[in-house]
Amino acid sequence: MSDVYDLPRLEKLLKAQNINKKINFYTSTESTNLLASQTSSDEIFLADHQSNGRGRRGKTWITPSGQSIALSVSHRFQAPLAELAGLNIAVAVAVIKTFNHFGIEGFFLKWPNDIYGDNGKVGGILIEASGNQVNSRAIVGIGLNWCVDQALQQDISQKHMNIPTKNLDKTNFVAQLIIQLEKTFKEFNNNQLNLLMSIWNQYDKYRNQQVQIIQGDSHTLAKYLNITSKGELLVKIGNETKTISAGEVSMRKVD
Repeated sequence: MSDVYDLPRLEKLLKAQNINKKINFYTSTESTNLLASQTSSDEIFLADHQSNGRGRRGKTWITPSGQSIALSVSHRFQAPLAELAGLNIAVAVAVIKTFNHFGIEGFFLKWPNDIYGDNGKVGGILIEASGNQVNSRAIVGIGLNWCVDQALQQDISQKHMNIPTKNLDKTNFVAQLIIQLEKTFKEFNNNQLNLLMSIWNQYDKYRNQQVQIIQGDSHTLAKYLNITSKGELLVKIGNETKTISAGEVSMRKVD
């Protein structure tokens, strides 16, 4: 048994919701998403420590031992690969639903894949999808700061913060996170993205505000209007309305 997760209890909580995916726990690994990519079956990967956690645009997500949640869940969809556009919106909503389940308030979403509180970033999402014109598979990686040491947070260039974990059991939290993910996968597969987007909009703090669109060394001032049904950013640049896909682009609020 892990000293971080009660794995038998986690399995029991998931089976009670008819979630029977194999749970793989690692005390230390390079990346849970990498592990998930090495199997063709739908499984759950948890790690206490990641030496090279993967983030968007090749960035590394720091996962110190016992201080973070490093979770990857693989799932097959009976839908073409192109239809997985917007899955990042659905997964972010699943994280917020998990927070709500435990009464955790004061957090919001930042396109395309970040969870923030007023004091900084609490987590991020990395989705790696593959497939064809008939079926597809997504590896959904979620990293959340559980109790990251303050000194370590100060060494990170971007402001970070932890989930408020007082009276919060880590096994129960991760179980609920996986449950919400599996529910979201079903909703997404049943074309209920509009419902999920309405929840996203409630937690989208930067909507209707001035932002910077960043691509490499290029910074473009824009007004953030909305998110499209494909999970794209809808912005107004000058007098022109444009859609921007995540790709190599990021967004920052103009202070």
